[in-house]
Amino acid sequence: LAWPPVIIFFPVFYFAVSIASKINIGYRHILPVVPFAAIIAASAFHHLLIAPLPRDDMRRIGRRSLFIVSLFIVSLLIAIRIHPYYLAYFNELVGGPDQGYRYAVDSNLDWGQDLKRLRAYLDERGIDRIKLSYFGTARPERYGIEYDPLPMPPPSSPSDFSPLNPEPGVYAISASNLQLLEDPDVFDWFRRRQPTAKVGYSIFIYDVVDQLEGQWAAVCYAPVPALEADQIRDALGNPDLRLVYFDCRSSWVYPAGTASGWYVIPDGTDGPTVVSTYGDDAQIVFHGRRTSKRLGLTVYWKEGTASSSVRLTTLEGSDDQPQFADVARFLGYEVDPASPTPGGTLTSRTYWEVLNRPDFPLSVMAHLVDAQGTLVAVADGLSFPMENWQTGDVFAQTHVFTLPSSHTPTLPYSLNVGLYRLDTMERILPARAEADHLILGPIKEWGDGR
Repeated sequence: LAWPPVIIFFPVFYFAVSIASKINIGYRHILPVVPFAAIIAASAFHHLLIAPLPRDDMRRIGRRSLFIVSLFIVSLLIAIRIHPYYLAYFNELVGGPDQGYRYAVDSNLDWGQDLKRLRAYLDERGIDRIKLSYFGTARPERYGIEYDPLPMPPPSSPSDFSPLNPEPGVYAISASNLQLLEDPDVFDWFRRRQPTAKVGYSIFIYDVVDQLEGQWAAVCYAPVPALEADQIRDALGNPDLRLVYFDCRSSWVYPAGTASGWYVIPDGTDGPTVVSTYGDDAQIVFHGRRTSKRLGLTVYWKEGTASSSVRLTTLEGSDDQPQFADVARFLGYEVDPASPTPGGTLTSRTYWEVLNRPDFPLSVMAHLVDAQGTLVAVADGLSFPMENWQTGDVFAQTHVFTLPSSHTPTLPYSLNVGLYRLDTMERILPARAEADHLILGPIKEWGDGR
């Protein structure tokens, strides 16, 4: 089929100009291209529709007629189904109008046209007051809608909204605001949940029944905290929240007691699964991408776990958990499965329970020695600052040993672990131990978890 030049030239030219334009406020800018695209698409069926058929070939004539009639019926059913929400129509290839907001919002879907329908929805269910983020120019008060304001496009009213942990209530959020605000992820908590209803496909209703409860927020400060202390407390809706700071690149913290809480982790660092023993039950409740006003962050919620339930590999032939003076108790250790080679690395983790916060600087000793007692590598460190310690806290300290390239290992290796003062380099003696450190291992085979 040969098309007139205008059928090809105009849509290509217009589309190219539209793409190059600095104005970009919706799909409507390329609407003139649509009729031409429809003509080109329809030409795929040109031969099927106009090819002459013998009068006596009733089977083929019937198939052609059925095909044409079917197209009209499908188009009619689509129009009936979307009535009266024509503005929200999206084709079935993207999931129809129910899923269209995932692909395009603003003027492509949402002109604030469903405010009156929202009032009808509230009246039907006897809802007197909602929390509202509305995309449009009409005033909800004129429709008798009583609401507490959520973040909206400017100009907007001040809001006490806690984006990381919304309080109970009925929330009505316009699709455009759900997907696209100055802070594009302010409603990420809701995007992770199915709405209770959709009013006209453009206003989403969420019934928040319970607010997550927590007594602490463990905040990774590396490379820098994603939020300030007051911002974290406000965003989680708890002014009395205990903030626990640690470097999640080389440690992990389990705050004392059985109370639940949150982990606030900046982008570029791992979440709770770094330490599989305790991190695999944490759930993501919020993820915010980096903006001009905020670093990217991920927020996890975790049910509380009493520190007394921590049980890992301890000393060979002993069920005791050695105590280092009145400072900390050693709980156990892990060794990552690996086959270390000269110049390579070996990673282990030691677990500790805080007994008391000392008044002197402290570090965790971690030495890797071979079967001859020769020191192979050192990986001392403490990434959970003592200013944040509280009795009952449990922390895991990661030790990464770099093996010298010139060293020929004499297996098996062992780990010498302990605590020492940074100001005097004096080691803190473990109770009932013959040395000033613990000897872990021997590590007989890499990958056996000991």
